[in-house]
Amino acid sequence: MDAILDRLIDEHKDNLATSKKGNGEMGSEDLVDVLLRLKQSGEFEFPIANNNIKAVLFDMFSAGTETSSTTVDWAMAELMRNPHVLARRRLR
Repeated sequence: MDAILDRLIDEHKDNLATSKKGNGEMGSEDLVDVLLRLKQSGEFEFPIANNNIKAVLFDMFSAGTETSSTTVDWAMAELMRNPHVLARRRLR
C-alpha cells in the first residue's frame, strides 16, 4: 500500500510541475493536490510530510471498507447466535 500511495503522490507532483493544473475533474484540485500545496506552502504550525499525506489517503480509502466489514461480521455473529432467525433466512 505504501508503494501505491507513493506512486500516487509522485504522479500528482509530476502533473502539477508540468501542467500547473490540478488532477481533479476539469483541472481542479483534488485532495492530494490540496495536501501537496499545503505541504509546499508551509502554512501549518507543523510541517506536512509525505507520510502524513499517505496516512490521510489511507484513512480515506480504508474508512468505507472497515465499516462495511464490521457490519457483515456483526450480522453473521447475530445470525449464529440466533439459529431460528438463520433458518428463516435460508428458506427465503
